[in-house]
Amino acid sequence: MASLHLLILLLVTSQAISNHPIQTETFTFDNRDCRDGYTVTLNGSSVRVNNPHHCEWDQKTHHEGVKIKKIESLVANVTVPRPPNNENMTYLFELAKHKGRKDRILATAKILFSEYSSEGLRELATDVVHALITLHYDLVFLSHRHQRSSCFHPKVAGYFRNLAKEKVSTLDAVIKFIHEKQATEDATTDCPTNYVAMMEKDGFKETVMLRDLGDDAMISSFRKAYEFETNLARTLTQVFHHSENNKEIELSEFISAELLPQVTKNIGSLKNVIETALGGAHSTSDRHLKEFLFDKYLDI
Repeated sequence: MASLHLLILLLVTSQAISNHPIQTETFTFDNRDCRDGYTVTLNGSSVRVNNPHHCEWDQKTHHEGVKIKKIESLVANVTVPRPPNNENMTYLFELAKHKGRKDRILATAKILFSEYSSEGLRELATDVVHALITLHYDLVFLSHRHQRSSCFHPKVAGYFRNLAKEKVSTLDAVIKFIHEKQATEDATTDCPTNYVAMMEKDGFKETVMLRDLGDDAMISSFRKAYEFETNLARTLTQVFHHSENNKEIELSEFISAELLPQVTKNIGSLKNVIETALGGAHSTSDRHLKEFLFDKYLDI
């Protein structure tokens, strides 16, 4: 049985009038630490309230063994027990102002026990790798579509072929990064999470399904490529936020400096083609003329 990590994620969400941004802090523990409890500080001091003495942190979920010790009006130390059998566990807390029959919720907090030492690295090894493989497959298909005699646009075919090659280069960089992080994990952690195994199982899935790629119109191909690149950008952004929250500097820099810039550039180029070069064709003959001229003068 693979060794597990326990990740405690403390998420404090301010809902005060002052509209403070979400405060996030992450604590990572080795599940073989064998301590009876883990203590974190729930800090709602940024919440502005007229009478903070009427406010306190309460447990929203009812798990046994949870202890809350009030430090200040809006601050409390919370001790939660080690989950039995290393299972995943989530503890929810609310900072409430008690007034009359109805409490006013000022902030929320979540302590999450998870099996991964890094949620961002897990997503990179699984979701991002699979997204890149699937997108490469789709782009190769689009390239072949525009090489057919009934839909012959050689430069457009080359454009999508180049995008497909770019995804392979990006995938190579991601795989290299995961292997390097795995080596660090194995060398510095008593019970490392096996991200390479996750990548092989959930990133390189046995079957890659061809998605709906629309009709043979050139603009449909560009719209689909735009949609898929945008989805990839969302996935990468999510990984970036997790790495930022977990203070994983190497991972956040890898996403922001090595991966996102090229995807953002592709999105801008595809959007420009859709809205200008191929947009506004109202008849079949007009569309075919636009496609012919676009392919003829496309610089690849």
